Amino acid sequence: MHIHYFQHVPFEKPGNIQEWAKARGYETSGTRFYHDELVPDIRNIDMLVVMGGPMNIL
Repeated sequence: MHIHYFQHVPFEKPGNIQEWAKARGYETSGTRFYHDELVPDIRNIDMLVVMGGPMNIL
């Protein structure tokens, strides 16, 4: 299984998600939008985790 995460700010990290995935032998990768990284091909991702940040809906 390949788990990918979207990280919007440097201080909101995947933390326990990566530990959980590693313990199960899952592959993880991430897109750090604050570094203008590109999103990978969605066909190669089994699960997507969207991290939070200080932005809000207001």
